[in-house]
Amino acid sequence: LPELLSQLGLMKYIDIFEQQEIDYQTFLTLSDEDLKEVGVFTFGARRKMLLAIAELNKSKRRLSDTPAVKPGYLEGGASGRLPRIMDVDAAQSNQW
Repeated sequence: LPELLSQLGLMKYIDIFEQQEIDYQTFLTLSDEDLKEVGVFTFGARRKMLLAIAELNKSKRRLSDTPAVKPGYLEGGASGRLPRIMDVDAAQSNQW
């Protein structure tokens, strides 16, 4: 969180967030009223923080919308090999 506040040019608020025990995850949930309550009184500072919060939450949602690898794909130790499918006749004659 201190790094983010520094990037926004709002270093003077780092101590306030530390005193209030607001970490990065909590910061992402703050509203305009919350920011006022913890001591961020200037409109410009609140606006910068709220825009950053909105953008970070949007990025987070985009990442969580990305489909994960299907569990079945990694079965078998994730060797990357395809399962062998034998022809019934070849299997019976022990020939491939």
